[in-house]
Formats: sequence, structure tokens, C-alpha cells
Amino acid sequence: MASWRDGGIHVEVGVYGSRVDRPLPQTPTSILQFERSISMNQALNENQQLKLNGSALLWLDKLQTRLEQFETLSLESLEPEDTALVIIDMTNGFAREGLLASPRVGALIPGIASLAEACLGRHIPVIAPSDTHTPDAEEFSTYPAHCMAGSQESALVSELTSLERIIRLDKNSTQIWHSQAFQDWFRENERRSTWILTGDCTDICVLQFALVLKTFFQSKNRPSRVIVPINAVNTFETPDHPGDLYHLMALALMDAGGLELVKGVEVS
Repeated sequence: MASWRDGGIHVEVGVYGSRVDRPLPQTPTSILQFERSISMNQALNENQQLKLNGSALLWLDKLQTRLEQFETLSLESLEPEDTALVIIDMTNGFAREGLLASPRVGALIPGIASLAEACLGRHIPVIAPSDTHTPDAEEFSTYPAHCMAGSQESALVSELTSLERIIRLDKNSTQIWHSQAFQDWFRENERRSTWILTGDCTDICVLQFALVLKTFFQSKNRPSRVIVPINAVNTFETPDHPGDLYHLMALALMDAGGLELVKGVEVS
């Protein structure tokens, strides 16, 4: 039997030459409706995406403006016996050399060193929690190997090592709170209610520690000030990690979490 299409007719010719015309099956209405629905949804999704992108850009612009309006804090306004300065991961491996080093972090060194010196001069303790890893560090499943114990990468930058009373505290993860060295020190100093956090990275170690520290005091119903000077924290830049965006987002999360953001800390 031969067959072909003749316009909207399906033609079949039998073995004896007889022609049988059959209407071609029509596309079900439900399928046409489905296709139209997909097309409409795609258009709506594109429109929603444009609105979302516009809203996100507007929000970021407002956030940037808000951050610029924060005031500078005077170090002299803080009580030394109630205050501590935390310098996070200001090591060569994040500031000067190695796979994770960033010039954005290196640029923080002069300001942080000046703040540390001023704090020490007022008898405010300064601690420097810093990555110190062994070759089997679990963190290396997330990040490239860095800051190995005893290496130049794991050493504090020279501007800080020259300040003899800075207390270095080793840590083996991005979260300072899990460091036994920190916990030992904190037990002797948790009476302090004012904490200044500096260093890197804004969106990783700084953010993680800031929120845990703040919620620790909240869980104890104890008032606290966890202060983050915007000009004393930063994060790295890669194609998959736009530094400015991640920095801004982390600051926004800390602001929403009850942390005290300031433009900087003024030292006399």
C-alpha cells in the first residue's frame, strides 16, 4: 500500500489501485494551549528576570550609598578593659604570596597595623587568628592548599610581627570559633563586650566569626558591640568571585545580623 499527503488529506492507495482519503490527525487543542502557555511563561520569566535584575541593581546602589553614610568611630571612645581587637588571617598567604594571596587584602596592612599599634598603646588586647594547616587539612577539599604550618605563607605579615604583644592564634578552618587556641583565650576574655573585627575575607572568615560572636552574646542575654570597620576588611577577586559584590553582600548580612558597621576606627 502506498501513501502520501495531499494538502490536509492523508491519501492511501490499496493494492488494487483504490484511493482512500483520510483526514490528517489534528494537533490536539491541549497541545496548542500548552505550547502557547510555554511561550507566555518564557516571556513572563524574561520580564520577571529583567525586573529582578533591576531590583538587585537598585538594592546594591542603595546599599553602597548606605555604607558611605556610616561614621568613623574614635578608638578613644572605647573602654580598654572592655575591648578587644581581632585581626583575621592577615598572613603572607592571603596578603602577599601563594595561591590565595590578594592585593585587595594586602592593601589593608597599613591601616590594620596602625590600629593594632594604637590598641596596644591603650592596653587593648590584640589577637590574630590565622590559618595554620597540615597537609591533610579537610579545608583543602574546598580551597587550594595554603598557609601550611611553619611556612612563610602562614606567618603574619611583617608589619604585625614587629608588634610584639600581638597574640597569634592558630586555626584550621575558616571559622575562628572552632579554634582551640581561640577558645582558651576567649574563656579568659569573654567578659569583654566590645570587639573590633578586621582582616579577611569579609564574606568568609570575618562574616562567619562575626555572626557567631554576636549570637553568642545574644544567647547569654548580654549586650555587646561587635564592630566591623568597613575600611579594615576586604575579600579577594577572581572571575568566579567578584570581590566588590561579595564584600558588599557580606557587609549587608552583618548589618542585618546586628553587627555595628563603621566607616573606620580613628586613632589619635
